[in-house]
Amino acid sequence: RRDTVTGEVFRVCDCRQPKMFNSQPGECEMNKFDDMMYFLSFLRPHFSQVIAVDRDFALFHRAWCVAELYVAHALRMRQSMQVMSKSNFAEHHEELQQLRVEDMSSSNPADKEMILNKIQDKD
Repeated sequence: RRDTVTGEVFRVCDCRQPKMFNSQPGECEMNKFDDMMYFLSFLRPHFSQVIAVDRDFALFHRAWCVAELYVAHALRMRQSMQVMSKSNFAEHHEELQQLRVEDMSSSNPADKEMILNKIQDKD
C-alpha cells in the first residue's frame, strides 16, 4: 500500500503480531479512535487535545486527522493548536479557510467514506 499524499510505500511493522485493516473491522484498531476519544472524555472530563501542526499544514488534508479534530470538537474537548510560527500560520490561513472535509485524502478510500459518513454537518 502507498500513501496517497506522498506516494511512499507504507512500512509494515515487523513484529510478529497479525496486522488488521478495515477489511476486518472487528479486529482493526484504526476504526476505533473515536470510541477511544469518547472513553477518554468520559474518564477524564478535563482531557484535552494538542494539535501539533506540521510546517505544510498537511494534517488538515488528511481524513483521519480531520476526523479526530472533529470528534474532539463534538465532545467539547479543549483543543490547543501548536504551529511553527505566526508567519507560518499566516502563510496557510487562506488555505485553511477554504478546506472542505469532502476533499480530504486517505490512503484507503473506504476509510474516507467511513469518516465522511460519521460527520453529520459537512458545511
